[in-house]
Amino acid sequence: SELCLFLGPILLTELASRRLGLIELLKHGVPAGVVCLAVTVCVDSVFWQKLLWPEGTVLYYNTIMNKSSNWGTEPFLWYFYSALPRALAASALLVPVGMW
Repeated sequence: SELCLFLGPILLTELASRRLGLIELLKHGVPAGVVCLAVTVCVDSVFWQKLLWPEGTVLYYNTIMNKSSNWGTEPFLWYFYSALPRALAASALLVPVGMW
């Protein structure tokens, strides 16, 4: 999902500027998606020792079964004052490198 947020606008820009056609996108995107899905299922199935697609299982558990609250919930602003600062703390060390 993070890659969709990161690469989605780039894809939309390419489609809007007509540098990439819809047919060409489907011709390359669908096979690449199928191959990536097959690889992740194979690798994760080996580690979990059963046929499994972890991302699909999480999606099913959280949305279809609506049991995401079993893992606990936090107030909306908690993500901004606690989770994001902790997640981005290590990358703050790279800011001077990016400015150089």
